[in-house]
Amino acid sequence: MGKEEHAELIRSGSREQLSHRWRELIEWYSLLNLSFSDDKFPALSGLAKQMARSRPGAKYLAGLWSDSLEIDLIWWNDELILVSKSRTSRPTPPRAPSWSWAAIDGHVIFLGSSSQLLPTEKPRGWSQIFYSIIEVQCTLATSDPMGKVSSGSLKISGDVFDCKIFCNEGKMYLERGIGWQRLQLGTLWDDCLCLDVPDDPYGLGRGNTLKEAAVLCIRMARERREHGRQKETEFGMARGRLEHGRQKETEFALVVYCADEVNKTYRRIGMALQTRDYSKCSDPWLDKPSCFNTGGRREIITII
Repeated sequence: MGKEEHAELIRSGSREQLSHRWRELIEWYSLLNLSFSDDKFPALSGLAKQMARSRPGAKYLAGLWSDSLEIDLIWWNDELILVSKSRTSRPTPPRAPSWSWAAIDGHVIFLGSSSQLLPTEKPRGWSQIFYSIIEVQCTLATSDPMGKVSSGSLKISGDVFDCKIFCNEGKMYLERGIGWQRLQLGTLWDDCLCLDVPDDPYGLGRGNTLKEAAVLCIRMARERREHGRQKETEFGMARGRLEHGRQKETEFALVVYCADEVNKTYRRIGMALQTRDYSKCSDPWLDKPSCFNTGGRREIITII
């Protein structure tokens, strides 16, 4: 999107268009290597203030927005890696609450992203949210309302599942229990575990990861996307109407780790993704059920 198109969207865009544009900007911004990690929020402050003028009543929350928070919270680390070769890091001391994309230095992708499509593909679909936000708080570190934060907490209500993450032969897996498929670390598989910091998921220091750890998974959302493709000419140029494309659905579950057993607070450590292809059968979720479809318990979880 060019500067003029961006300016016009900021002036007259709908709430949905503005929130989508912000997530696009963050996906691009998260690719940058800042000279000083602590500048993550200050360097974005000007854009955030520009966006705030077009979103009256929306509160800025550590790089996310209160009027689109249900979607903004569904992001994941897009690094395709082996555990030993991760480039993603988590600054010390923490720069943002763990539920914010700004908590890590690495490329992030949001629900509804169009950044992974080919130039000739057009996303069309819908999303269904399975959880609700109870309360969110963010404490500023400076007088700049779009600047650095010192702390934050989030309370959400959703279907919660007891799971474990374990290492086996150099690979990491998420497993709900016997009889359920394992989700392997990485983004090449239909069912995958995307850890925020793969070689230090629990904040113990690089290389000090646990062999096995109990975690909770919270069912967050399901998104269907139809990837319509424009028919190409013999010269390779895309023209004409969109042809009927593939329909896929992806389900997202937030993965959290207990940070304080006494106060029952948790830290986000990743996202579990499960994808089903409707070109293969009429109801792929029936053929291969979600790990988080049944058997959970409704709880309110506090994430810091």
